[in-house]
Amino acid sequence: MAIVLSSLAALQSRADTLLASLAVLLLLMAVRPLVPRLSPPKSAPQFLKGYRAFNSPSFTNFRADFLRQGKQQSLGNQFSFWYGSNHVVAVSGESARTTYLTSRGLDSLAGFLVLFGSFLNVDGLTNSISRNAMLVYKRCTQDDQMTLNLHHLVTDSNACLKRISSRVVDPVDTMGCLIYQLTHRMAGTHDIANNYELVAIIGAILAGVFNTSISASWNLCHLAKNSTWMSKIRTEVDDAVEKHRNTPTEDLVDIFQRFTLHDWEKSFPSLELAMHETLRFTMSGTIVRKNIGNKDVPVGDTGFFIPKNSLAVYSSADAHMNPDVWTNPLQWDPSRHNEERAEGLQTPHSFLGWGSGNHPCPAMRFAKLNIVVPTVMIIAAFDFEMCDVGGNITKEPLPNLRYDRVGAGRPAEQVHMRFTPRARYDS
Repeated sequence: MAIVLSSLAALQSRADTLLASLAVLLLLMAVRPLVPRLSPPKSAPQFLKGYRAFNSPSFTNFRADFLRQGKQQSLGNQFSFWYGSNHVVAVSGESARTTYLTSRGLDSLAGFLVLFGSFLNVDGLTNSISRNAMLVYKRCTQDDQMTLNLHHLVTDSNACLKRISSRVVDPVDTMGCLIYQLTHRMAGTHDIANNYELVAIIGAILAGVFNTSISASWNLCHLAKNSTWMSKIRTEVDDAVEKHRNTPTEDLVDIFQRFTLHDWEKSFPSLELAMHETLRFTMSGTIVRKNIGNKDVPVGDTGFFIPKNSLAVYSSADAHMNPDVWTNPLQWDPSRHNEERAEGLQTPHSFLGWGSGNHPCPAMRFAKLNIVVPTVMIIAAFDFEMCDVGGNITKEPLPNLRYDRVGAGRPAEQVHMRFTPRARYDS
């Protein structure tokens, strides 16, 4: 009996030893992939304290706060962190911004696809996609193409205005769907643009990607809150309408159909200033690039580098909300962009609303048109005010924008707007 008990004890001891060895082995297997992540690549900024070797969930869920706090806590305002398997360098400051926006090795599409969570292997695709996209943008911004589709923009905007007349709507959703539809018009994909139900479904998923839709809706919200600028722009709109009117009872949509491309682009300078200022707010989120070049890219004059194959992110708020560049940057004030004040012009790459450096927005011209046409038609046809979901006028300030996704900021809370017809608007 004693022999049996002794044997069982020996087996138990060996089992415990085996389990302990297995546990150590599993621990080593789990830890081993983290070892190379303990230190940043050579010449890259140091890791943000508390995120060494580990992912940074705050970057995913609270991107703007993460980058702002990281800048404050890091050496020289530059730092590294991990996003999945991707090493990321967060840059800030004028010198770093200039290099970031002008270095040819930093690719915006490759960075966007990684940050957006694409399931594609983009290593061999980005150049092809970029070339095809540039061809589409080039076609869309040609005078003949824009003129060809101009009447569609008026017709589609008119249909949208009929749906919102005397109603309470979410301007972000409404303008998002319309801008998505107009984008297809300018690209010539009328089979999608003609199907409103299909536009609504796809637009609900993808329109948020289009910075234009957020900026168009937020511009309306600011105008609803600012009677001075609303009056300036409405005067320009009414003057343009009267200039093209043939009879006193002519429908507005018929008048707008006679506007030339030049009329749309040059008749509304105050609206242009307002759009510019709105973009300073909506486009204060995160820009991403990937170093697809063959060498490390310097981070300005900081002494740090963005390693090959690393991502680099920049918060546009570093420029757009900088009190050294803009007077009272948290105040919506389109006059800061007029010729008399011309704020920001003395600072390199101070305005990134339409891109800058090596990455200007190739679709800027038709994106502007997609904002101007529906905005002008809304101002001509309606009085509009911010309200609650029940249609009660509210004097509360607009909610803050959140910059926790790719692209333009989104309102932290849902907003509503009430439209009241001010002129005959039939077709």
